[in-house]
Amino acid sequence: MLEVAGYLPVMIDFVSRNRVSILFLLILFLLFLMMSLQVRRGGSNPVRQGITLVISPMQHTVHTTISYCGSVWSDYVFLINLKEENKRLKDKLRRQKVRLLRADYLDRSIRHLETLLDFKEKLDYEVVVARVIAADYSNPERTRIMITLDRGREKGLYVNSPVLTSEGIVGKVVSTTFSTAVVEMINHSNSGISARVERDESVVGVVVGRNGSRLVMEYVKNLDDIRENDLVVSAGFDGIYPPGYPIGRVSSVKTGEWLFKEVMIQPAANLSSLERVFVLKKKKEMNRE
Repeated sequence: MLEVAGYLPVMIDFVSRNRVSILFLLILFLLFLMMSLQVRRGGSNPVRQGITLVISPMQHTVHTTISYCGSVWSDYVFLINLKEENKRLKDKLRRQKVRLLRADYLDRSIRHLETLLDFKEKLDYEVVVARVIAADYSNPERTRIMITLDRGREKGLYVNSPVLTSEGIVGKVVSTTFSTAVVEMINHSNSGISARVERDESVVGVVVGRNGSRLVMEYVKNLDDIRENDLVVSAGFDGIYPPGYPIGRVSSVKTGEWLFKEVMIQPAANLSSLERVFVLKKKKEMNRE
């Protein structure tokens, strides 16, 4: 009896500190007992309805939480797969763009070569086709004024050989090695070409460069009839460039203060994006009967 009496305060203290938990477990036990009795007896009673009323919100919450988590996981997996698919499609699109660019480049190269070959057949000179391998931009406007070709003395190129494209005159060779040649372009400040207006051959002058994107036609008299968009061609007086090849078109004309007009020329050849050019060597020998 003394031992039981000693444990009694401890038990009372334990129950006092855990009364909420004990009460909750007791309620659950009673509910479980009632449900068991009801299942064995069948039917419905207020106790079962009360249990259902208590349990249903918990079941709904658990079900909703599980459903939401499942939905979030499904959406996450879907987004991951969508991201991978998007990346794969972008890579495929990038490869297609590269193929299209290559095809476009090849198409433009073929058409350019066809134009060059057609133009070459029409020339009265022996021609060497050369590729531009370097360029000099050492001028304030950062435009090409010198280029280097992949052909030289072994192909018969020499100093003062004229260089042109199917659009117009590019310049002349100023130095050569065995396998390369340096070309001074018509926009170089040292360049000068005897020129005339195609529409009126009496209008003559000298086209010089200014280390920029445009040229100047000097010594055109104020009384001469020269107009914007007139085609200016080589006159052949300088002994370097054959006559009749395009130099450029008149972009502006102003009456000068003294005897000569101020005439600006836009080059006929696209000097900023040359890839292949023609170098003239000498006139073709005509077949004699």
